[in-house]
Amino acid sequence: MARGLGRPTGWANFRYDDTRHDHTTKTVFGKSGDFDWQGAVTLVLENPYHASFFVTKLWSYFIPTAPDASTQAALQKLYLDSGYGIRPVVEAILMHPDFHAGPAMVKPPVVYTAGLLRSQGRAIDEDSWTWLCSEAGQELFYPPNVSGWDDSAWLDTSTWKARFQIAVYALAAPGNWNGSVDTWHGTYSKTEDPDTALARAIDFAGNPVLTSDTHGALLDFARSCLPATMASWQQGPYRAMRQNALRQLIVTCPDHQTS
Repeated sequence: MARGLGRPTGWANFRYDDTRHDHTTKTVFGKSGDFDWQGAVTLVLENPYHASFFVTKLWSYFIPTAPDASTQAALQKLYLDSGYGIRPVVEAILMHPDFHAGPAMVKPPVVYTAGLLRSQGRAIDEDSWTWLCSEAGQELFYPPNVSGWDDSAWLDTSTWKARFQIAVYALAAPGNWNGSVDTWHGTYSKTEDPDTALARAIDFAGNPVLTSDTHGALLDFARSCLPATMASWQQGPYRAMRQNALRQLIVTCPDHQTS
């Protein structure tokens, strides 16, 4: 069974059995013959629409706006001239100006999770990541249909809660208690000022790139979230709670959800 999902893993012993192969003549894309699996792949690759579809689809994984006509033509030529090479096309996309200066894309749940875990020096260390990503809208190897994932629909009111939970599990769930500050049993600073608190939280999150608007909003929160007057016993714990809140807000802010 697939761990944590209650769903069978499915058939895993794949092999070619000629006795189950249909050897009658079939017509595919205007060509007739008794095509084996290699022949079927060749039919797809040689289809006149294949290169344009492949390039457009691959581009959409990295850049949300369609390539212009000259870029599309250049990538298709590169793909065909390289003998259907995928790596050259990926490299060209990653070096294209639109990749660096174009609009941001919302990270798929799995990419968002992987980034959080990497920033914490963690690996796939528990089953929770499977159901959390599924709740956020992406279950690996189980897309909604044959066309794959819809990268324009990652965020809505249903999936946002799961993304917030992913951050909770990455920062403060069992397996990463270092991700959160011990509020009541530690010796957190009783004098940490808002600017220092934010700088510490940003450093903990791996120094992600934040816009000036986001940085300003976080600093406003750091400056206003604590009571104006606190008893001595509250000084450290309340500042520890502020630090935990800042860490959570940083890794769930819009800047961290996009790339």
